[in-house]
This record gives sequence, C-alpha cells and structure tokens, in this order.
Amino acid sequence: MCCTSPKAAVRFAAVRTLNKVAMAHPNAVMSCNVDLEKFITDPNRSIATLAITTLLKTGAESSVERLMQQISGFVNEISDEFKIVVVDAIRSLCSRYPRKHAVMMPFLAKMLRNDGSYEYKKAIVETIIAIIEENPDAKVAGLAHLCEFIEDCEHDNLSTRVLHLLGREAPKTPNPSSYIRFIYNRVILESTKVRAAAVTALAKFGAQCVDLRPSIQILLKRCLLDSDDEVRDRATFYLKMLTEAAESLIHNFILDGLQVSPSGLERSILDYLRGGSYSSPFDLRVVPVTQQALSQPEKRVPVMTEEEEKPKAPKVEPYAAQLAAIPQFAALGPVFKSGTRIALTESIAEYTVHMIKHTFANAVVLQISEILGLVPCERSDRVPDGKTQHTVLLSGVFRGGFEVLSKATVAVDPSDNSINMNIIIRSNEPLVSDLVISAVA
Repeated sequence: MCCTSPKAAVRFAAVRTLNKVAMAHPNAVMSCNVDLEKFITDPNRSIATLAITTLLKTGAESSVERLMQQISGFVNEISDEFKIVVVDAIRSLCSRYPRKHAVMMPFLAKMLRNDGSYEYKKAIVETIIAIIEENPDAKVAGLAHLCEFIEDCEHDNLSTRVLHLLGREAPKTPNPSSYIRFIYNRVILESTKVRAAAVTALAKFGAQCVDLRPSIQILLKRCLLDSDDEVRDRATFYLKMLTEAAESLIHNFILDGLQVSPSGLERSILDYLRGGSYSSPFDLRVVPVTQQALSQPEKRVPVMTEEEEKPKAPKVEPYAAQLAAIPQFAALGPVFKSGTRIALTESIAEYTVHMIKHTFANAVVLQISEILGLVPCERSDRVPDGKTQHTVLLSGVFRGGFEVLSKATVAVDPSDNSINMNIIIRSNEPLVSDLVISAVA
C-alpha cells in the first residue's frame, strides 16, 4: 500500500524499510520483488537505488541476467555515491551466486570503463578482486578486465593495487606470459610509484615461473636505467636474487612479505641509526610483529552498514538572538525555526528583495530585506557602539553601466525606538537616480 503511494517520501520510506529487512532476512522480502522492480524506473533516484540494492539482495539465481539488463541503463543516470551502493550490492550477490560471475563481471568491467570518481573506481576494483579471490573460476576473466583498466588508469593507488594482485595471482594462471606486457607497460609509461610496483610484480613472475625467468631478467636489466632511485634499487635487488640466489631465498625475499609493523620498523631503524654503533648489524627481530604483511592491502569495508546514530548537539537558530533583542517580538516567545533566505526578485534586477520566515509557537514573522546592489565604501559600514545615528556611504553600478553614489543617514528615536532614514542618490543619469530612490521610498 505504501509502495503505491503518490508521495515520494512515503515510497522512499517503504522501500527503505524493505531494504533493511532484506539485510537480515532476504527470503522474507522475495515476495515483494515484483513490486520492487517497478521502482527501478522511479523518477526519484534515491528510491530507484534502494529498489535495485534490495533486488540484488533478494533476487533468485535465475533472475540475475534479467536484473543486470534492467539496471544497465539505470546506473548511467545516478551519481557516483549511488553507484557505489549498487556495486556493493553486486558484490554481495556474487558471493551468493558464484556461478553467475560470467554475467556480473562484464557488467562491472563496463562500469569501470566509464568516467567516475576515485571512490567509485576503487569500489569496482575491490569488488572484482573480491570475486577473483572467492571464485577461482572467475580469476582469468577478472585479471583480464583489470589489465585493461590499468592501461588507462589515472589513479596511482588503484594501479599499484592491481599490480600487486597480478604479481600474486597471474603467475598461477594457465598462461602467465600474457600478463607481462601489461605490467611492463607500466614501467615505461607511469609515475614513479607505479613503476616501482610494476618492477616488484615482474620479480614475482620470475620467482614463480622458472621458464619465464630469463625474460624477466632482461626486463629487469632495462629497469636499471630508470631515473628514480627506488625503481633502480628494486630492479637491482630482484635481478641479483633471480640470478644468483637459491630457490629458498627467492621464495623468502620476493614472495613472502615482511610480517612486521611499518611504523615499528621505521622507529627501530631510526633508533639503530641514532645509536651510532654499527659494529653489529640491524636485528629485524626487535621490530614488533603484525598479522598483516607490508605488501598486503587492507580489504575494503562495505558501505551498506549503517553506523550507530550519535546524539546531536542542540541546534542554535542563527536569528534567535537578533529576534529576542526586538521588544515587539518578546511576547512571541523563543523562535522555533528560521528558514533560509528566499529571493523574491530576479538576481539581475536593479534591486533585489529577500525574505526569511521565522516560525514561533503561535505566530509567523516574515523578515524582508531589500538590497539595491550598493556596497559600503570608506569603511562607513562600521557603526560605533552606543551610537543612535550613523551615516553610511554606498556605491554601485546600475544596469547599463551607470555609476551610482549614495549617502544614507539612519537615526533611532529613543522615545519609541522608531527608525528614520535620510538618503541621497547621485548619478550621471537623472532617471537612474529617480529609479533607485523610488525603490527605497
């Protein structure tokens, strides 16, 4: 009943409730899937996004193809923030139906080729990586899509993330040599950070694929001429290991990451250098151990989980103090809410009028402010404390390029707190002076 309401707020509340129920009990919402599919084309994009994510949680395996076709045109019409929500829902759907990776992987690859923000691209990359790690059958297709992505990737962090994955997983595929071209292209074309990651990925190929080791050594020799120290040092170290070291050392120093804390390693090295005694070598055993290797990136946390709401500080209305200072409004009590400034005239008019609505318990006060397009000059906008009379000098340009000068004297009558104003307008065009003064009078 709520889902068919003509009010967008009611429809949104209904779909959001179904979405929350689907997180814990997806089978209970499956009976509503027919109604939810109608919301994919809802003009309210928030409702459409909630409907899509709910369907991705509750849809049956047989309906995956049809669902992907329905949302293929939808994702181009929503913002990147909503796209990330859809990507996370696809990620959970892949975990439930791993055999459907052949349908969802091309869909994600198509989204990856489109323009988008860093967070949007990161969500897709992490989803493809999660599918590869959870489903061995999707490894070859997923790695191929990621290789295509880094050929034209503008985010160094994502490129290094993909290169790390290629160095770890691609040598285990049936045809590991097909990935070397994509990795070596990064050594030639990319930034220092990406080039260094590409050198490490090449070394991992040489460590795991003995038949490819001579070719990897040739590529590493070319990296010795790189302009950056980090890239040259890595290439020198890996080339020495692959050329002269035993297989056990190659495995320990290239494939196994250091199980130490990065901050602890830095602190221990600094302490060793400050000690000034180099008679004994640096002992890695003094560094604190961590459960995560240095080369192992952190896994992305899904964004669908809702954080616990924290108590908010009471809102202070910006005009409350100003209204309380006016004696005529004292009987109305405290202001309940003040609205935003609303323009009552066009911005290109000679003068503009704005209105602010103040809501009290039993009354509504409309504050009207008129702006002539004149600005104070010679610091005359500064009013000394305690003065009941002040003169302000104003200047501006009227439509058509006519300069306008104004002198306004404002005085407060202490007997009744009324305000009197005397204003003088000067312009080279008499008609302009008359128009401006008529706007005030």
